[in-house]
Amino acid sequence: MKRGACIMNFALRDSDESLCNQVSFDSSRWSCLYQIAERKGNPALCEQIAAPFRFKSPGLQCDPETYRDTCFLVVARKLKDEKWCGQISNAAKQAGCLEQSRR
Repeated sequence: MKRGACIMNFALRDSDESLCNQVSFDSSRWSCLYQIAERKGNPALCEQIAAPFRFKSPGLQCDPETYRDTCFLVVARKLKDEKWCGQISNAAKQAGCLEQSRR
């Protein structure tokens, strides 16, 4: 876990999504991708948040859909572009995205 956290810190520091893919735990890798997607305003990175699973983090269930939805939400908000809200599968989150991206 320490190695993954170190790699994630470098990825976030340098906004280097290629480093995110070296993080073993799914939830950490997906978090890394959506944080960089938000910084760069790059919705293509959200598409990389998906199964198959590598290693599930202990604790709460690791769900790529939740991370992907969050990624599209933060990118749409940053870009102020509601077209990315259509990629969100959760209806409540999608409605919130539409409202937030119009501001």
